[in-house]
Amino acid sequence: MNSEVLWLKVTYPGPAPVKLATFLRSTVGISVTLLRKLKQAEAIFVNGLPQRVDYLLRPGDTVAIKAIDEEPGLPGEDLPLDIIYEDDYILVVNKPAGMVAHPVKHYHNGTLANALADYLSRGPISRQVRLVHRLDKDTSGLVLVSLNPIVHQKLIAALQTKQIRRIYWALVAGTPPAAGTIDAPIAPDDEVSSRHKVAPHGREAITHFRTLRSWGRKASLVELELETGRTHQIRVHLAHLGHPLLGDSLYGHPTAKDPINRQALHAKQLSFVHPVSGERITLEAPLPADMDRVIRLYDRLAELGLAD
Repeated sequence: MNSEVLWLKVTYPGPAPVKLATFLRSTVGISVTLLRKLKQAEAIFVNGLPQRVDYLLRPGDTVAIKAIDEEPGLPGEDLPLDIIYEDDYILVVNKPAGMVAHPVKHYHNGTLANALADYLSRGPISRQVRLVHRLDKDTSGLVLVSLNPIVHQKLIAALQTKQIRRIYWALVAGTPPAAGTIDAPIAPDDEVSSRHKVAPHGREAITHFRTLRSWGRKASLVELELETGRTHQIRVHLAHLGHPLLGDSLYGHPTAKDPINRQALHAKQLSFVHPVSGERITLEAPLPADMDRVIRLYDRLAELGLAD
């Protein structure tokens, strides 16, 4: 245990006295398993002093959870990381296209999680990698990472209750409507194991979109916001709309003439309430060079009257 690193520091607001264990379980959201580990490590403090979980909290008491060492969970690799934001509790990284988020079948190393494991191993305590959400291998953009299990539980709850805004920019085939909502359930495709599809028996999936720029039949730049987070949701929904992502080999019809060699999807913006400070945080990642190059290409064609 390192006395300089805290997993949580919060003031009990009252109004009535309550047992420390009750406060940690019901208000902070700590699981029974984690609470047991914290007790064993003597990591729970009230007003700067170690306390038992049956201690009676009073309004104004300050509760602190000191960090305890964790097993890393996977090997670290010294790979480049584009960190957009970092504090003691969370980290946001800009994942490049072509990098898998977490080790899976056929991808056991070289992932974002391996890079994060190496980065976190250099700190004062050993920490696990906890991705709050993931991006497909060929999707670029922002990924939110929890730096301790208490914060992770809070952020997962925020994600499940739609309190984390995720905005994407995409280059799609053709010209979609100016704006709209795609409300179409998604299920695994029985015929192709790697695919998903719109199906009546699928899980609820809702995507909001607006068209930012169009180059006629060639392509359009679209902004999308996820209300739910199903596997391949944006890719499936855009294909269902009749405007698949440029370069999407799974749901579109890419050719050698396509101006981009991967699905043209970028997680551009994340907005959420910080799980500890309560501050609203909004972060953006600039468009990657390949998507920016396509936009400039189509803008130039439009100037020459060749967009259609």
